[in-house]
Amino acid sequence: MSPACVREEVVQTTIHIVWLHKAMSSLQMAAAQRAWSALHALRQESHPHG
Repeated sequence: MSPACVREEVVQTTIHIVWLHKAMSSLQMAAAQRAWSALHALRQESHPHG
């Protein structure tokens, strides 16, 4: 493989990893927000006068 091919491969892989990482962190944030609001709702139900 020529150096240009190798460089292109590395760039593509890096982009893919970065994209995957961003997707994962946004998914985790969404899941955390859902869990947080569910927890909040539960606490409000158990303490209606709180």
